[in-house]
Amino acid sequence: MAPTAANLFTPEEFSSFKESLRGVKDLVDSGIRELPRFYIGSDSRMRVQSSVLPPGGEVPIVDLRELDGSDRGRIVEAVARASEEWGFFQVINHGVEAATIHEMVEVAKEFFAMPVEDRMEIFSADLFKRTRFGTSHNPSRETSLEWKDYLRHPCLPLEESMQSWPTKPASYRRVASDYCRGVKGLADKLLEVLSESLGLERRYLGSVFGSERLQEMFCNYYPPCPNPELTIGIGEHSDVGGITLLLQNEVEGLEVCKDGHWYSIKPVKDAFVVNLGDQLQILSNGRFKSVEHRAKVSSDKLRISIPTFYQPSRGARIRPIPELLDEEHPPAYKEVTFQDYLADFFKHKLQGKRCLDSYKIL
Repeated sequence: MAPTAANLFTPEEFSSFKESLRGVKDLVDSGIRELPRFYIGSDSRMRVQSSVLPPGGEVPIVDLRELDGSDRGRIVEAVARASEEWGFFQVINHGVEAATIHEMVEVAKEFFAMPVEDRMEIFSADLFKRTRFGTSHNPSRETSLEWKDYLRHPCLPLEESMQSWPTKPASYRRVASDYCRGVKGLADKLLEVLSESLGLERRYLGSVFGSERLQEMFCNYYPPCPNPELTIGIGEHSDVGGITLLLQNEVEGLEVCKDGHWYSIKPVKDAFVVNLGDQLQILSNGRFKSVEHRAKVSSDKLRISIPTFYQPSRGARIRPIPELLDEEHPPAYKEVTFQDYLADFFKHKLQGKRCLDSYKIL
């Protein structure tokens, strides 16, 4: 019999389970046939798996092939429209080599295929440890766990960051460094396009982000789940930073919320899913959308996603851009440094747009 939401557990049982946990991949490898009760979420979480998505809505796909040519104006308009209506879009012909993309997905698979003891060499439950293997999102704050393992590490400054990266698999540092360079180049281009989309000088947002901007990446691993209807890969949330560029394998799972409805993002070969974070919603005074999204899991398919978070410098002052304000458009958000915003975000479990909403001017 499959577990149900009625299977409760004591705080002591939950704490003991978390202390012994070595990730969901290890649980799957052990041969479990039912979902451990510690992963069973609320009724609203379970409805994710059975929800019927509305027809006719798809996240826009933007072709960047002529970004530096005569089509730039059209591309800027397409990005502006997607950023205002969805907060999400996919990009193709983006300049990151296909071979680099494929190698990154394969080396991520290799990392999780290693013996669990090798992964546990860099395990940490400390959310502020920038290079680590972990599981769920924030187990110390969660009342039930998410069906996900991950590898996280910084990407900037690249040479310095690489020293903390895994040494296994042997090719990881070479492959990931090439990938990080390619994604940074794309992120810088998109920052320029987003600046122009707001009617600003091309380098405006780059100057706000500062010279010590942050770049970090995750390799997320969602293995097949024995009872996917009872849990979730990652719960509803908006991203905390600037721009997220996500690479995913061919397995669906990512969903985005628009106008109160959830839409599945169909994987496009070698494309990046781009979404805007909370800092860009504040900077644009609400014109750009940082929207909630989530990831569901499958009973029989492995899903891998590799998000890169491109973020302002820690000391960057984030406030509505003055050039976008007037009597009809007063500031809608309080000023905050990115460092303080991050600290606030990580005090809590994932809770939709709780953090962003707390900075609204009422």
